[in-house]
Amino acid sequence: MILNLNLSTTSVSKLTFFILLYLLPFLAYANGYTFIENKGQFDANIQYKVNLNNGAIFFENDQWTFNFVERGHSHAHGPADEHLGDHEDKLKAHAFQMKFVDANSRPAFQTGKALDAYHNYFLGNDPAKWAGNVALYKELTYADLYEGIDMKIYEKDRRLKYDFIVQANQDPSKIKIAYEGVESIAIRSEGLVIKTSVNQITELNPYAYQIIEGERRTVDCAFVLKQNQLQFKFPNGWNSDYELIIDPELIFASYSGATDDNWGFTATYDEEGNLYSGSIAFSNGYPTTNGSYDVDFNGGDCDIAISKFNE
Repeated sequence: MILNLNLSTTSVSKLTFFILLYLLPFLAYANGYTFIENKGQFDANIQYKVNLNNGAIFFENDQWTFNFVERGHSHAHGPADEHLGDHEDKLKAHAFQMKFVDANSRPAFQTGKALDAYHNYFLGNDPAKWAGNVALYKELTYADLYEGIDMKIYEKDRRLKYDFIVQANQDPSKIKIAYEGVESIAIRSEGLVIKTSVNQITELNPYAYQIIEGERRTVDCAFVLKQNQLQFKFPNGWNSDYELIIDPELIFASYSGATDDNWGFTATYDEEGNLYSGSIAFSNGYPTTNGSYDVDFNGGDCDIAISKFNE
Protein backbone atom coordinates (compact mmCIF):
# COMPACT_ATOMS: atom_id res chain seq x y z
CA MET A 1 0.00 0.00 0.00
CA ILE A 2 1.34 3.43 -0.95
CA LEU A 3 0.28 6.57 0.88
CA ASN A 4 0.54 9.89 -0.90
CA LEU A 5 0.83 12.74 1.59
CA ASN A 6 0.56 16.35 0.48
CA LEU A 7 1.55 18.30 3.58
CA SER A 8 2.33 21.98 3.86
CA THR A 9 5.33 23.19 5.83
CA THR A 10 2.97 24.22 8.64
CA SER A 11 1.38 20.76 8.71
CA VAL A 12 4.79 19.06 8.86
CA SER A 13 5.82 21.29 11.75
CA LYS A 14 2.63 20.51 13.66
CA LEU A 15 2.98 16.79 12.92
CA THR A 16 6.59 16.81 14.16
CA PHE A 17 5.55 18.71 17.30
CA PHE A 18 2.89 16.17 18.26
CA ILE A 19 5.12 13.18 17.46
CA LEU A 20 7.85 14.58 19.68
CA LEU A 21 5.43 15.23 22.54
CA TYR A 22 4.18 11.66 22.22
CA LEU A 23 7.71 10.28 22.28
CA LEU A 24 8.94 12.31 25.26
CA PRO A 25 8.02 9.72 27.93
CA PHE A 26 9.75 7.00 25.91
CA LEU A 27 12.82 9.15 25.31
CA ALA A 28 12.94 9.98 29.02
CA TYR A 29 13.15 6.27 29.85
CA ALA A 30 15.70 5.54 27.13
CA ASN A 31 18.50 5.45 29.72
CA GLY A 32 16.43 3.75 32.45
CA TYR A 33 17.85 4.07 35.93
CA THR A 34 21.01 6.15 35.81
CA PHE A 35 23.46 7.06 38.55
CA ILE A 36 24.07 10.80 38.49
CA GLU A 37 27.46 11.90 39.79
CA ASN A 38 27.70 14.78 42.23
CA LYS A 39 29.77 17.65 40.83
CA GLY A 40 28.54 20.14 43.40
CA GLN A 41 24.87 20.29 42.38
CA PHE A 42 23.90 18.10 45.38
CA ASP A 43 24.83 18.26 49.06
CA ALA A 44 28.45 17.35 49.75
CA ASN A 45 27.56 14.09 51.58
CA ILE A 46 25.95 12.69 48.41
CA GLN A 47 28.11 10.68 46.03
CA TYR A 48 25.49 9.71 43.44
CA LYS A 49 21.74 10.01 42.93
CA VAL A 50 19.15 7.88 41.13
CA ASN A 51 15.78 9.36 40.18
CA LEU A 52 12.72 7.18 40.69
CA ASN A 53 9.07 7.67 39.89
CA ASN A 54 8.00 10.29 42.48
CA GLY A 55 11.21 9.82 44.41
CA ALA A 56 14.95 9.49 44.53
CA ILE A 57 17.75 7.54 46.19
CA PHE A 58 20.84 9.40 47.40
CA PHE A 59 23.93 7.21 47.70
CA GLU A 60 26.24 8.22 50.52
CA ASN A 61 29.39 6.63 51.92
CA ASP A 62 27.75 4.21 54.34
CA GLN A 63 24.02 4.66 53.74
CA TRP A 64 21.28 5.17 51.17
CA THR A 65 18.68 7.89 51.70
CA PHE A 66 15.27 7.42 50.05
CA ASN A 67 12.93 10.36 49.51
CA PHE A 68 9.42 9.87 48.09
CA VAL A 69 6.60 12.36 47.44
CA GLU A 70 2.93 11.48 47.03
CA ARG A 71 1.63 13.46 44.09
CA GLY A 72 -1.86 14.10 42.78
CA HIS A 73 -1.29 16.58 39.98
CA SER A 74 -3.05 16.15 36.67
CA HIS A 75 -0.14 16.97 34.33
CA ALA A 76 -2.63 18.71 32.05
CA HIS A 77 -0.94 20.58 29.22
CA GLY A 78 -2.73 23.78 30.07
CA PRO A 79 -1.89 27.24 31.38
CA ALA A 80 0.39 27.42 34.40
CA ASP A 81 -2.35 28.62 36.76
CA GLU A 82 -4.55 25.65 35.82
CA HIS A 83 -1.67 23.25 36.43
CA LEU A 84 -0.83 24.69 39.82
CA GLY A 85 -4.48 24.83 40.75
CA ASP A 86 -4.62 21.03 40.78
CA HIS A 87 -2.39 20.97 43.87
CA GLU A 88 -3.23 21.31 47.49
CA ASP A 89 -1.11 23.51 49.71
CA LYS A 90 0.73 20.48 51.11
CA LEU A 91 2.50 17.58 49.45
CA LYS A 92 2.92 14.47 51.56
CA ALA A 93 6.45 13.08 51.59
CA HIS A 94 8.44 10.39 53.35
CA ALA A 95 12.17 9.81 53.78
CA PHE A 96 14.03 6.86 55.23
CA GLN A 97 17.55 5.48 55.29
CA MET A 98 19.32 2.16 54.80
CA LYS A 99 22.39 2.35 57.01
CA PHE A 100 25.21 -0.15 56.57
CA VAL A 101 26.14 -0.85 60.15
CA ASP A 102 29.89 -0.89 60.99
CA ALA A 103 30.70 -0.44 57.29
CA ASN A 104 33.70 1.32 55.79
CA SER A 105 33.00 5.05 56.15
CA ARG A 106 35.09 5.84 53.05
CA PRO A 107 34.56 3.11 50.45
CA ALA A 108 35.94 3.51 46.94
CA PHE A 109 33.24 4.19 44.34
CA GLN A 110 33.55 2.55 40.93
CA THR A 111 31.37 3.03 37.87
CA GLY A 112 31.15 1.55 34.43
CA LYS A 113 31.66 3.62 31.31
CA ALA A 114 29.77 6.92 31.31
CA LEU A 115 26.78 7.18 29.00
CA ASP A 116 26.92 9.49 26.02
CA ALA A 117 24.12 11.51 27.63
CA TYR A 118 24.91 13.95 30.42
CA HIS A 119 23.16 16.55 32.57
CA ASN A 120 23.72 20.24 33.10
CA TYR A 121 22.38 21.86 36.28
CA PHE A 122 21.58 25.55 36.65
CA LEU A 123 19.98 25.49 40.10
CA GLY A 124 19.43 28.77 41.91
CA ASN A 125 21.15 32.08 41.25
CA ASP A 126 24.68 31.21 42.39
CA PRO A 127 26.82 30.09 39.40
CA ALA A 128 29.28 28.50 41.84
CA LYS A 129 26.62 25.84 42.52
CA TRP A 130 25.94 25.11 38.86
CA ALA A 131 27.38 21.97 37.29
CA GLY A 132 27.94 21.05 33.65
CA ASN A 133 28.68 17.81 31.82
CA VAL A 134 27.51 15.77 34.82
CA ALA A 135 28.17 12.13 33.97
CA LEU A 136 25.52 9.39 34.04
CA TYR A 137 26.30 5.74 34.68
CA LYS A 138 24.40 2.46 34.48
CA GLU A 139 26.04 0.83 37.49
CA LEU A 140 27.73 1.79 40.73
CA THR A 141 29.98 -0.27 43.00
CA TYR A 142 30.93 0.34 46.61
CA ALA A 143 34.37 -1.32 46.73
CA ASP A 144 35.19 -2.72 50.18
CA LEU A 145 31.96 -1.53 51.77
CA TYR A 146 32.95 -4.14 54.32
CA GLU A 147 36.39 -5.71 54.36
CA GLY A 148 36.41 -8.18 51.48
CA ILE A 149 32.81 -7.36 50.50
CA ASP A 150 31.74 -5.12 47.61
CA MET A 151 28.24 -3.89 46.80
CA LYS A 152 27.20 -3.42 43.16
CA ILE A 153 23.99 -1.57 42.18
CA TYR A 154 22.54 -1.75 38.67
CA GLU A 155 19.34 -2.09 36.64
CA LYS A 156 17.97 -5.36 35.32
CA ASP A 157 14.61 -5.82 33.59
CA ARG A 158 13.66 -2.24 34.54
CA ARG A 159 14.18 -2.97 38.24
CA LEU A 160 16.87 -1.75 40.56
CA LYS A 161 19.09 -4.50 41.92
CA TYR A 162 22.08 -4.67 44.20
CA ASP A 163 24.53 -7.50 44.81
CA PHE A 164 26.83 -8.13 47.72
CA ILE A 165 30.00 -9.74 46.39
CA VAL A 166 31.70 -11.63 49.22
CA GLN A 167 35.26 -12.60 48.43
CA ALA A 168 36.59 -16.06 49.31
CA ASN A 169 37.29 -16.64 53.00
CA GLN A 170 35.25 -13.58 54.05
CA ASP A 171 32.25 -13.56 56.38
CA PRO A 172 28.87 -12.35 54.99
CA SER A 173 27.54 -11.95 58.56
CA LYS A 174 29.42 -8.64 58.59
CA ILE A 175 26.63 -7.26 56.38
CA LYS A 176 24.11 -5.49 58.62
CA ILE A 177 21.52 -3.03 57.29
CA ALA A 178 19.54 -0.81 59.66
CA TYR A 179 16.33 0.83 58.39
CA GLU A 180 15.57 4.19 59.97
CA GLY A 181 12.44 6.28 59.38
CA VAL A 182 10.13 3.57 57.96
CA GLU A 183 6.58 3.11 59.25
CA SER A 184 6.88 -0.67 59.34
CA ILE A 185 9.20 -3.41 58.12
CA ALA A 186 8.50 -7.15 58.07
CA ILE A 187 9.49 -10.37 56.33
CA ARG A 188 6.62 -11.76 54.26
CA SER A 189 6.38 -14.67 51.83
CA GLU A 190 7.54 -12.48 48.93
CA GLY A 191 10.44 -10.94 50.82
CA LEU A 192 11.13 -7.89 52.96
CA VAL A 193 8.21 -5.44 52.88
CA ILE A 194 8.92 -1.83 53.84
CA LYS A 195 6.01 0.56 54.29
CA THR A 196 6.15 4.34 54.38
CA SER A 197 3.34 6.87 54.61
CA VAL A 198 3.28 7.27 50.80
CA ASN A 199 4.31 3.92 49.29
CA GLN A 200 5.57 0.39 49.78
CA ILE A 201 8.94 -1.09 48.79
CA THR A 202 9.58 -4.83 48.55
CA GLU A 203 12.98 -6.47 48.58
CA LEU A 204 12.39 -9.86 46.98
CA ASN A 205 13.74 -12.90 48.80
CA PRO A 206 17.49 -12.97 48.18
CA TYR A 207 19.07 -15.32 45.69
CA ALA A 208 22.66 -16.37 46.41
CA TYR A 209 25.08 -18.38 44.31
CA GLN A 210 28.71 -19.31 43.73
CA ILE A 211 30.65 -20.06 40.57
CA ILE A 212 32.56 -23.28 41.28
CA GLU A 213 34.59 -24.95 38.53
CA GLY A 214 32.73 -22.88 35.96
CA GLU A 215 29.28 -23.93 37.19
CA ARG A 216 26.75 -21.69 38.96
CA ARG A 217 25.62 -23.31 42.18
CA THR A 218 22.68 -21.94 44.15
CA VAL A 219 23.22 -21.27 47.84
CA ASP A 220 20.19 -21.30 50.16
CA CYS A 221 19.81 -17.79 51.56
CA ALA A 222 17.18 -15.92 53.57
CA PHE A 223 16.60 -12.63 55.35
CA VAL A 224 16.95 -12.33 59.11
CA LEU A 225 15.28 -9.30 60.69
CA LYS A 226 15.87 -8.30 64.31
CA GLN A 227 14.04 -5.13 65.22
CA ASN A 228 14.86 -2.93 62.19
CA GLN A 229 18.22 -4.51 61.35
CA LEU A 230 18.58 -6.90 58.42
CA GLN A 231 21.12 -9.67 57.85
CA PHE A 232 21.41 -12.74 55.64
CA LYS A 233 21.49 -16.37 56.76
CA PHE A 234 22.65 -19.47 54.90
CA PRO A 235 20.90 -22.53 56.36
CA ASN A 236 23.10 -25.02 54.53
CA GLY A 237 26.30 -22.98 54.55
CA TRP A 238 28.46 -22.12 51.55
CA ASN A 239 31.90 -22.98 50.20
CA SER A 240 34.17 -20.34 51.74
CA ASP A 241 36.92 -21.13 49.24
CA TYR A 242 34.93 -19.38 46.52
CA GLU A 243 33.32 -15.97 45.99
CA LEU A 244 29.70 -15.69 47.18
CA ILE A 245 27.10 -13.46 45.46
CA ILE A 246 24.02 -12.31 47.40
CA ASP A 247 21.42 -10.89 45.03
CA PRO A 248 18.33 -9.01 46.39
CA GLU A 249 15.98 -6.97 44.20
CA LEU A 250 13.95 -3.82 44.89
CA ILE A 251 10.35 -3.29 43.73
CA PHE A 252 8.65 0.07 44.24
CA ALA A 253 4.87 -0.21 44.47
CA SER A 254 4.43 3.18 42.78
CA TYR A 255 6.72 2.29 39.85
CA SER A 256 5.14 3.12 36.49
CA GLY A 257 7.91 2.70 33.93
CA ALA A 258 9.62 6.10 33.92
CA THR A 259 12.32 7.21 36.31
CA ASP A 260 11.54 10.92 36.29
CA ASP A 261 8.24 12.73 36.78
CA ASN A 262 8.86 14.72 33.61
CA TRP A 263 6.10 16.23 31.45
CA GLY A 264 6.65 17.70 28.03
CA PHE A 265 5.05 20.98 26.96
CA THR A 266 6.90 21.87 23.77
CA ALA A 267 9.24 20.31 21.22
CA THR A 268 11.10 21.22 18.05
CA TYR A 269 14.00 20.15 15.83
CA ASP A 270 16.83 21.75 13.89
CA GLU A 271 18.32 21.34 10.42
CA GLU A 272 21.00 18.95 11.73
CA GLY A 273 18.43 16.42 12.91
CA ASN A 274 18.61 17.21 16.62
CA LEU A 275 15.41 17.05 18.67
CA TYR A 276 14.67 19.48 21.51
CA SER A 277 12.03 19.34 24.21
CA GLY A 278 10.92 21.76 26.90
CA SER A 279 9.28 20.28 29.97
CA ILE A 280 8.80 20.49 33.71
CA ALA A 281 10.59 18.05 35.99
CA PHE A 282 9.47 17.53 39.56
CA SER A 283 12.61 17.58 41.69
CA ASN A 284 13.18 15.53 44.85
CA GLY A 285 15.79 17.15 47.02
CA TYR A 286 17.74 15.63 49.88
CA PRO A 287 15.45 15.36 52.94
CA THR A 288 16.34 17.09 56.20
CA THR A 289 14.64 14.48 58.39
CA ASN A 290 13.51 10.86 58.28
CA GLY A 291 9.89 9.76 58.39
CA SER A 292 6.71 11.37 57.12
CA TYR A 293 6.70 15.10 56.44
CA ASP A 294 4.79 17.71 54.47
CA VAL A 295 6.16 20.00 51.79
CA ASP A 296 4.58 23.40 51.20
CA PHE A 297 3.63 23.61 47.54
CA ASN A 298 3.89 26.91 45.72
CA GLY A 299 5.23 25.63 42.42
CA GLY A 300 8.79 25.66 43.70
CA ASP A 301 9.38 21.93 43.38
CA CYS A 302 9.12 22.15 39.59
CA ASP A 303 12.30 22.63 37.54
CA ILE A 304 12.43 23.59 33.89
CA ALA A 305 14.06 20.82 31.85
CA ILE A 306 15.43 21.41 28.36
CA SER A 307 16.52 18.23 26.60
CA LYS A 308 18.49 17.65 23.41
CA PHE A 309 18.30 14.29 21.64
CA ASN A 310 20.58 13.15 18.84
CA GLU A 311 22.23 10.04 17.45
